[in-house]
Amino acid sequence: MFKNPFRFRRFQTRVIVFVISLLMLALGGAFYSINKVSRDNARSIIDGNLESTARAFQKTLSERKLILLGKARLLSADYAFKQAFALGEHATLVSALSNQRARLSANMMMVLSMDEEILADTLNPEVSGEYIDNSELIDAVMDSGTGELDSIEKFGDDFYQIVIVPLFTPEPSALIVIGFIINDSFAASLSETTRGTQITLASPEAGHLKIFASTLPEEKRHDLALEQIDMDDHSSVISLGGSKYISRTVRFDTANRGALAILQESLKEQLQPFQRLYRTLLLIFLLAILGSVLGAILVGRSVVSPVKILEDGARKIEAGKFSHRVEVKQRDELGRLADSFNRMSKGL
Repeated sequence: MFKNPFRFRRFQTRVIVFVISLLMLALGGAFYSINKVSRDNARSIIDGNLESTARAFQKTLSERKLILLGKARLLSADYAFKQAFALGEHATLVSALSNQRARLSANMMMVLSMDEEILADTLNPEVSGEYIDNSELIDAVMDSGTGELDSIEKFGDDFYQIVIVPLFTPEPSALIVIGFIINDSFAASLSETTRGTQITLASPEAGHLKIFASTLPEEKRHDLALEQIDMDDHSSVISLGGSKYISRTVRFDTANRGALAILQESLKEQLQPFQRLYRTLLLIFLLAILGSVLGAILVGRSVVSPVKILEDGARKIEAGKFSHRVEVKQRDELGRLADSFNRMSKGL
Protein backbone atom coordinates (compact mmCIF):
# COMPACT_ATOMS: atom_id res chain seq x y z
CA MET A 1 0.00 0.00 0.00
CA PHE A 2 2.84 2.36 0.93
CA LYS A 3 5.74 1.96 -1.53
CA ASN A 4 7.43 5.04 -0.13
CA PRO A 5 8.80 4.27 3.39
CA PHE A 6 8.67 7.94 4.35
CA ARG A 7 5.00 8.17 3.52
CA PHE A 8 4.35 5.08 5.61
CA ARG A 9 6.32 6.56 8.53
CA ARG A 10 4.37 9.81 8.27
CA PHE A 11 1.15 7.82 8.25
CA GLN A 12 2.28 5.97 11.39
CA THR A 13 3.09 9.25 13.08
CA ARG A 14 -0.28 10.74 12.21
CA VAL A 15 -2.13 7.68 13.49
CA ILE A 16 -0.22 7.77 16.78
CA VAL A 17 -0.82 11.49 17.23
CA PHE A 18 -4.51 11.04 16.36
CA VAL A 19 -4.96 8.19 18.86
CA ILE A 20 -3.16 10.14 21.60
CA SER A 21 -5.26 13.21 20.82
CA LEU A 22 -8.44 11.17 21.11
CA LEU A 23 -7.21 9.76 24.41
CA MET A 24 -6.43 13.23 25.73
CA LEU A 25 -9.80 14.51 24.54
CA ALA A 26 -11.59 11.60 26.22
CA LEU A 27 -9.69 12.08 29.48
CA GLY A 28 -10.29 15.83 29.39
CA GLY A 29 -14.00 15.26 28.80
CA ALA A 30 -14.14 12.71 31.60
CA PHE A 31 -12.30 15.10 33.94
CA TYR A 32 -14.68 17.94 33.10
CA SER A 33 -17.78 15.74 33.43
CA ILE A 34 -16.73 14.22 36.75
CA ASN A 35 -15.77 17.63 38.08
CA LYS A 36 -19.11 19.11 37.05
CA VAL A 37 -21.13 16.18 38.41
CA SER A 38 -19.17 16.31 41.68
CA ARG A 39 -19.77 20.03 42.09
CA ASP A 40 -23.45 19.72 41.19
CA ASN A 41 -23.80 16.86 43.65
CA ALA A 42 -21.98 18.82 46.38
CA ARG A 43 -24.18 21.86 45.69
CA SER A 44 -27.30 19.68 45.91
CA ILE A 45 -26.16 18.18 49.23
CA ILE A 46 -25.37 21.62 50.66
CA ASP A 47 -28.72 23.02 49.49
CA GLY A 48 -30.46 20.16 51.27
CA ASN A 49 -28.39 20.74 54.41
CA LEU A 50 -29.14 24.46 54.37
CA GLU A 51 -32.85 23.77 53.93
CA SER A 52 -32.78 21.47 56.96
CA THR A 53 -30.71 24.02 58.87
CA ALA A 54 -33.18 26.81 58.05
CA ARG A 55 -36.05 24.73 59.42
CA ALA A 56 -34.05 23.79 62.54
CA PHE A 57 -33.07 27.42 63.01
CA GLN A 58 -36.65 28.64 62.85
CA LYS A 59 -37.70 25.87 65.21
CA THR A 60 -34.98 26.80 67.71
CA LEU A 61 -35.97 30.47 67.62
CA SER A 62 -39.64 29.57 68.05
CA GLU A 63 -38.83 27.37 71.04
CA ARG A 64 -36.75 30.14 72.62
CA LYS A 65 -39.57 32.60 71.99
CA LEU A 66 -42.07 30.33 73.71
CA ILE A 67 -39.72 29.94 76.67
CA LEU A 68 -39.33 33.70 76.92
CA LEU A 69 -43.06 34.28 76.61
CA GLY A 70 -43.76 31.70 79.29
CA LYS A 71 -41.31 33.32 81.69
CA ALA A 72 -42.61 36.82 80.94
CA ARG A 73 -46.23 35.76 81.47
CA LEU A 74 -45.34 34.10 84.77
CA LEU A 75 -43.64 37.29 85.91
CA SER A 76 -46.61 39.37 84.76
CA ALA A 77 -48.88 37.25 86.96
CA ASP A 78 -46.50 37.17 89.96
CA TYR A 79 -48.20 38.79 92.96
CA ALA A 80 -44.96 39.76 94.74
CA PHE A 81 -43.66 41.46 91.61
CA LYS A 82 -46.91 43.36 91.22
CA GLN A 83 -46.56 44.58 94.79
CA ALA A 84 -43.00 45.77 94.13
CA PHE A 85 -44.25 47.61 91.06
CA ALA A 86 -47.14 49.15 92.98
CA LEU A 87 -44.76 50.65 95.58
CA GLY A 88 -43.31 52.84 92.85
CA GLU A 89 -39.80 52.78 94.34
CA HIS A 90 -37.08 52.47 91.74
CA ALA A 91 -34.59 50.62 93.98
CA THR A 92 -37.22 48.09 95.07
CA LEU A 93 -38.34 47.47 91.47
CA VAL A 94 -34.76 47.03 90.25
CA SER A 95 -34.05 44.59 93.07
CA ALA A 96 -37.20 42.57 92.31
CA LEU A 97 -36.39 42.60 88.58
CA SER A 98 -32.80 41.44 89.18
CA ASN A 99 -34.00 38.59 91.38
CA GLN A 100 -36.49 37.51 88.74
CA ARG A 101 -33.83 37.74 85.99
CA ALA A 102 -31.54 35.41 87.94
CA ARG A 103 -34.40 33.04 88.74
CA LEU A 104 -35.55 32.89 85.12
CA SER A 105 -31.97 32.64 83.71
CA ALA A 106 -32.57 35.59 81.41
CA ASN A 107 -29.83 37.98 80.26
CA MET A 108 -31.82 41.17 80.55
CA MET A 109 -35.11 42.42 81.94
CA MET A 110 -36.79 45.78 81.79
CA VAL A 111 -40.02 47.42 82.88
CA LEU A 112 -41.40 50.21 80.70
CA SER A 113 -44.27 52.55 81.27
CA MET A 114 -46.95 52.82 78.61
CA ASP A 115 -45.39 56.21 77.78
CA GLU A 116 -42.04 54.60 76.76
CA GLU A 117 -40.33 55.51 80.04
CA ILE A 118 -37.77 53.16 81.58
CA LEU A 119 -38.95 52.29 85.09
CA ALA A 120 -36.29 49.63 85.78
CA ASP A 121 -33.53 48.04 83.74
CA THR A 122 -31.17 45.25 84.81
CA LEU A 123 -28.62 46.32 82.17
CA ASN A 124 -28.51 49.85 83.60
CA PRO A 125 -29.83 49.67 87.18
CA GLU A 126 -29.23 53.36 87.83
CA VAL A 127 -31.38 54.52 84.90
CA SER A 128 -34.92 55.64 85.69
CA GLY A 129 -37.32 58.06 84.04
CA GLU A 130 -35.47 58.13 80.72
CA TYR A 131 -37.20 57.32 77.46
CA ILE A 132 -36.26 54.11 75.65
CA ASP A 133 -34.28 54.50 72.43
CA ASN A 134 -36.27 51.70 70.81
CA SER A 135 -39.47 53.77 70.97
CA GLU A 136 -40.96 52.05 67.91
CA LEU A 137 -41.24 48.91 70.05
CA ILE A 138 -44.13 50.47 71.97
CA ASP A 139 -45.92 51.27 68.71
CA ALA A 140 -45.39 47.68 67.54
CA VAL A 141 -46.80 46.35 70.82
CA MET A 142 -49.87 48.55 70.49
CA ASP A 143 -50.38 47.42 66.91
CA SER A 144 -49.95 43.73 67.73
CA GLY A 145 -53.53 43.29 68.95
CA THR A 146 -52.45 41.01 71.80
CA GLY A 147 -50.20 43.44 73.66
CA GLU A 148 -47.33 40.99 73.18
CA LEU A 149 -44.33 41.17 70.89
CA ASP A 150 -41.19 39.19 70.06
CA SER A 151 -38.24 40.71 68.27
CA ILE A 152 -34.49 40.99 67.88
CA GLU A 153 -33.37 44.30 69.32
CA LYS A 154 -30.16 46.10 70.25
CA PHE A 155 -29.69 47.37 73.80
CA GLY A 156 -26.35 49.01 74.46
CA ASP A 157 -23.69 47.21 72.44
CA ASP A 158 -25.45 43.83 72.26
CA PHE A 159 -28.41 42.28 70.50
CA TYR A 160 -31.11 40.32 72.29
CA GLN A 161 -33.98 38.06 71.39
CA ILE A 162 -36.75 39.64 73.43
CA VAL A 163 -40.43 39.32 74.21
CA ILE A 164 -42.68 42.04 75.59
CA VAL A 165 -45.83 41.34 77.60
CA PRO A 166 -48.14 43.72 79.49
CA LEU A 167 -48.23 43.92 83.27
CA PHE A 168 -51.84 43.96 84.50
CA THR A 169 -52.68 45.63 87.84
CA PRO A 170 -55.44 44.76 86.89
CA GLU A 171 -55.41 47.09 83.86
CA PRO A 172 -52.35 47.18 81.57
CA SER A 173 -50.09 49.61 83.41
CA ALA A 174 -46.60 48.71 82.21
CA LEU A 175 -44.65 46.48 79.81
CA ILE A 176 -42.25 43.72 80.85
CA VAL A 177 -39.29 43.12 78.54
CA ILE A 178 -37.28 39.93 78.93
CA GLY A 179 -34.50 38.71 76.66
CA PHE A 180 -31.67 36.31 75.85
CA ILE A 181 -28.43 37.76 74.51
CA ILE A 182 -27.47 36.91 70.94
CA ASN A 183 -23.70 36.51 70.73
CA ASP A 184 -21.11 34.09 69.35
CA SER A 185 -21.99 31.51 72.00
CA PHE A 186 -25.61 31.67 70.89
CA ALA A 187 -24.60 31.22 67.24
CA ALA A 188 -22.32 28.29 68.20
CA SER A 189 -25.14 26.59 70.11
CA LEU A 190 -27.40 26.96 67.07
CA SER A 191 -24.66 25.56 64.84
CA GLU A 192 -24.35 22.48 67.04
CA THR A 193 -28.06 21.75 66.59
CA THR A 194 -27.88 22.24 62.81
CA ARG A 195 -25.17 19.81 61.66
CA GLY A 196 -22.35 22.27 62.18
CA THR A 197 -23.49 24.77 59.55
CA GLN A 198 -21.80 28.16 59.83
CA ILE A 199 -24.33 30.67 61.18
CA THR A 200 -24.09 34.44 61.09
CA LEU A 201 -26.72 36.73 62.63
CA ALA A 202 -26.83 40.26 61.27
CA SER A 203 -28.96 43.19 60.23
CA PRO A 204 -28.68 45.25 57.01
CA GLU A 205 -27.36 48.74 57.63
CA ALA A 206 -26.49 51.35 54.99
CA GLY A 207 -25.58 48.91 52.23
CA HIS A 208 -23.63 46.46 54.39
CA LEU A 209 -24.24 43.95 57.15
CA LYS A 210 -23.99 44.70 60.85
CA ILE A 211 -22.88 41.33 62.25
CA PHE A 212 -23.72 40.75 65.89
CA ALA A 213 -23.06 37.02 66.18
CA SER A 214 -21.27 34.44 64.04
CA THR A 215 -19.41 31.14 64.03
CA LEU A 216 -17.07 32.44 61.32
CA PRO A 217 -13.50 33.56 62.13
CA GLU A 218 -12.90 37.31 62.24
CA GLU A 219 -11.38 37.73 58.76
CA LYS A 220 -14.30 35.92 57.11
CA ARG A 221 -16.79 38.00 59.08
CA HIS A 222 -15.19 41.11 57.59
CA ASP A 223 -15.55 39.67 54.07
CA LEU A 224 -19.16 38.71 54.71
CA ALA A 225 -20.02 42.18 56.02
CA LEU A 226 -18.96 43.61 52.64
CA GLU A 227 -20.87 41.05 50.56
CA GLN A 228 -24.04 41.91 48.68
CA ILE A 229 -26.20 39.27 50.31
CA ASP A 230 -29.13 37.87 48.35
CA MET A 231 -32.16 38.48 50.55
CA ASP A 232 -34.32 35.96 48.69
CA ASP A 233 -34.90 32.54 50.21
CA HIS A 234 -32.54 30.57 47.98
CA SER A 235 -28.86 29.68 47.99
CA SER A 236 -26.01 31.53 46.28
CA VAL A 237 -22.22 31.27 46.09
CA ILE A 238 -20.09 33.79 48.00
CA SER A 239 -16.34 34.04 48.59
CA LEU A 240 -15.03 34.37 52.14
CA GLY A 241 -11.31 34.44 52.86
CA GLY A 242 -10.54 33.00 49.43
CA SER A 243 -12.90 30.02 49.94
CA LYS A 244 -16.23 29.41 48.23
CA TYR A 245 -19.30 29.06 50.44
CA ILE A 246 -22.87 28.19 49.58
CA SER A 247 -24.96 30.75 51.45
CA ARG A 248 -28.65 31.06 52.26
CA THR A 249 -30.45 33.91 53.98
CA VAL A 250 -33.20 33.21 56.51
CA ARG A 251 -35.32 36.01 57.94
CA PHE A 252 -36.22 35.88 61.62
CA ASP A 253 -39.85 34.94 62.16
CA THR A 254 -40.39 37.93 64.43
CA ALA A 255 -41.54 41.53 64.31
CA ASN A 256 -37.98 42.85 64.22
CA ARG A 257 -36.63 45.49 61.86
CA GLY A 258 -34.79 43.30 59.38
CA ALA A 259 -32.58 40.98 61.42
CA LEU A 260 -31.61 37.90 59.47
CA ALA A 261 -29.55 34.75 59.67
CA ILE A 262 -27.01 33.84 56.99
CA LEU A 263 -26.30 30.13 56.78
CA GLN A 264 -23.12 28.91 55.06
CA GLU A 265 -21.43 25.66 54.18
CA SER A 266 -17.98 25.38 52.65
CA LEU A 267 -18.00 24.04 49.08
CA LYS A 268 -14.40 22.89 49.50
CA GLU A 269 -15.20 20.80 52.57
CA GLN A 270 -18.18 19.20 50.84
CA LEU A 271 -15.97 18.34 47.85
CA GLN A 272 -13.29 16.67 49.96
CA PRO A 273 -14.61 13.11 49.31
CA PHE A 274 -14.12 13.75 45.60
CA GLN A 275 -10.59 15.15 45.89
CA ARG A 276 -8.90 11.73 45.61
CA LEU A 277 -10.80 11.06 42.39
CA TYR A 278 -9.78 14.49 41.11
CA ARG A 279 -6.12 13.83 41.87
CA THR A 280 -6.17 10.36 40.28
CA LEU A 281 -7.86 11.61 37.14
CA LEU A 282 -5.57 14.62 36.93
CA LEU A 283 -2.52 12.35 37.28
CA ILE A 284 -3.79 10.16 34.44
CA PHE A 285 -4.45 13.26 32.36
CA LEU A 286 -0.94 14.62 32.96
CA LEU A 287 0.63 11.21 32.24
CA ALA A 288 -1.32 11.07 28.97
CA ILE A 289 0.02 14.49 27.99
CA LEU A 290 3.55 13.45 28.94
CA GLY A 291 3.15 10.19 27.02
CA SER A 292 1.92 12.00 23.95
CA VAL A 293 4.86 14.41 24.05
CA LEU A 294 7.38 11.60 24.53
CA GLY A 295 5.66 9.52 21.85
CA ALA A 296 5.78 12.39 19.39
CA ILE A 297 9.46 12.98 20.18
CA LEU A 298 10.35 9.30 19.77
CA VAL A 299 8.39 8.93 16.56
CA GLY A 300 9.95 12.11 15.23
CA ARG A 301 13.45 10.93 16.11
CA SER A 302 12.84 7.56 14.45
CA VAL A 303 12.33 9.42 11.19
CA VAL A 304 14.50 12.51 11.49
CA SER A 305 17.65 10.90 12.93
CA PRO A 306 18.15 8.25 10.17
CA VAL A 307 17.40 10.79 7.47
CA LYS A 308 20.07 13.12 8.89
CA ILE A 309 22.56 10.24 8.98
CA LEU A 310 21.81 9.38 5.33
CA GLU A 311 22.02 13.06 4.36
CA ASP A 312 25.40 13.38 6.04
CA GLY A 313 26.59 10.19 4.33
CA ALA A 314 25.48 11.45 0.91
CA ARG A 315 27.45 14.66 1.40
CA LYS A 316 30.60 12.71 2.29
CA ILE A 317 30.23 10.50 -0.79
CA GLU A 318 29.75 13.66 -2.83
CA ALA A 319 33.02 14.92 -1.33
CA GLY A 320 34.80 11.80 -2.54
CA LYS A 321 34.89 9.84 0.72
CA PHE A 322 33.71 6.58 -0.85
CA SER A 323 34.79 4.47 2.13
CA HIS A 324 32.25 6.16 4.41
CA ARG A 325 29.56 3.92 5.87
CA VAL A 326 26.31 4.96 7.56
CA GLU A 327 25.07 3.34 10.76
CA VAL A 328 21.30 2.96 10.95
CA LYS A 329 20.25 0.13 13.25
CA GLN A 330 16.53 0.28 12.51
CA ARG A 331 15.07 -2.87 10.92
CA ASP A 332 12.60 -1.08 8.68
CA GLU A 333 12.54 0.71 5.33
CA LEU A 334 15.06 3.29 6.58
CA GLY A 335 17.35 0.49 7.76
CA ARG A 336 17.16 -1.22 4.33
CA LEU A 337 17.81 2.13 2.64
CA ALA A 338 20.95 2.54 4.77
CA ASP A 339 22.13 -0.95 3.71
CA SER A 340 21.60 -0.01 0.06
CA PHE A 341 23.51 3.21 0.64
CA ASN A 342 26.46 1.29 2.11
CA ARG A 343 26.46 -1.16 -0.85
CA MET A 344 26.46 1.78 -3.24
CA SER A 345 29.36 3.31 -1.35
CA LYS A 346 31.29 0.06 -1.52
CA GLY A 347 30.61 -0.25 -5.19
CA LEU A 348 31.87 3.23 -5.83
